[in-house]
Order: sequence, then structure tokens, then C-alpha cells
Amino acid sequence: MTYLNPTLITFMFYIIAMIAIGLYAYRATSNFDEYILGGRSLGSGVTAFRLVHPT
Repeated sequence: MTYLNPTLITFMFYIIAMIAIGLYAYRATSNFDEYILGGRSLGSGVTAFRLVHPT
């Protein structure tokens, strides 16, 4: 197995991107509750999608 496998590269990019997004969101909030709840500033599209797809 080579270390430059396209699947491995894609997986590593995904992990790094998820960590970066999480850190950005965490720093953009003032406390843990705001981080978990999204600052209660979700738009109507997200709310409607959440009602249609509850799981």
C-alpha cells in the first residue's frame, strides 16, 4: 500500500476540514451553549429542513 493513496488523501483532507470548521465555529461563539445551539441564529431554511428530516 502506498502512502499517497487517493482515498487516504481525501480522508485526511476531510478530517482536517472538519477540525478547522469546528475550531472556527467554537471561536465565533461566546460560550459552550451558544456553540451547541448554533447561537440560535439558524435561518428558516435550516429550521424547515430540520422539521422535515428529524433524524
